[in-house]
Amino acid sequence: MCRDPGLVPRAVLECLRYEPAVASVPRVTLEDIVLDGTLLPGGRALSLSTLSAMRDPALYSDPDRLDIRRADPPRRHPVFGGGVHRCLGEALAKVELEEGLAALARRLPALELDGGPVTVQGAFGIRSVHGLRVRWGRGNG
Repeated sequence: MCRDPGLVPRAVLECLRYEPAVASVPRVTLEDIVLDGTLLPGGRALSLSTLSAMRDPALYSDPDRLDIRRADPPRRHPVFGGGVHRCLGEALAKVELEEGLAALARRLPALELDGGPVTVQGAFGIRSVHGLRVRWGRGNG
């Protein structure tokens, strides 16, 4: 990305796919639904896993690999919901992520992780990152 800022939008989409901030979306069935031969009874709460959806090998080649040059990026991220429940802030969230990532790549091209692996907490709903330590590497002014 530092050499090709045009990759920033794709990097944002890929990071949202690879490690979505929203792990699942709760819904209630209004009526009986048959999905892939399984009956989902009406009036039941269910959880739609964005974590699983974004790693579906039927939709993404090599889904467990982070690849900002992915040839099959998601068209519409389920992390922003769907239908009447689609997040109104989707466009703003993407622009904020793109602008922030572009600024980091431009101003601190040698920024690197400092320490152990990052911890992501929260198995359902909103997830957050803890323990993200970075350092300015060589080449940052």
